[in-house]
Amino acid sequence: MSENAQPTKPIQKILFGSPGTGKSYRVREMAINSLGIQWDESSKSLTNTIKTVFHPEYTYSDFVGKLLPQTTGSGSVIYKFYEGHFLRALGLAYRQLLDGTNENVLLVIDELNRGNAAAIFGPVFQLLDREEDNWSTYEVHLSELEIVGLLKAMKYKASTSHDSIQVDGSNFEKFCEIEEKQLQQ
Repeated sequence: MSENAQPTKPIQKILFGSPGTGKSYRVREMAINSLGIQWDESSKSLTNTIKTVFHPEYTYSDFVGKLLPQTTGSGSVIYKFYEGHFLRALGLAYRQLLDGTNENVLLVIDELNRGNAAAIFGPVFQLLDREEDNWSTYEVHLSELEIVGLLKAMKYKASTSHDSIQVDGSNFEKFCEIEEKQLQQ
């Protein structure tokens, strides 16, 4: 997509069928033809694409993000937030907007029926309802840790301290302006 191109209308599709019936091929075809996402021949994968597979133990924390303990070299334990597939895709999409490329981002969920979709999506499920301008009908509130995870997925250096979020990034003000415009509409 060129720098001035407008993003295409979001596509929200569920493909259903037996194994080997061409669902993955159809996803690739839609990504290339409808979203302008490129096929990378060297990696045999779509660019700007985040993939995940639902299974019975997959959770909201896997999908959005979770805090996990990590042992340091000195033997002490620290906690680190790991963004999930959804925050990685959202962060990549916001990054494309901020960089002015407006390239589409694809989140592929394989085996949707194997996980507890209501528990995995949680409030994020509300984002599927869209207005005519393609923005969500509903607000979804993220926790402070999820916001920091989103900012890190956008390639910002972000941290929390005393009920505030510190961000070191040159385009963060532009991100806030985009968000503010959407809130005013």
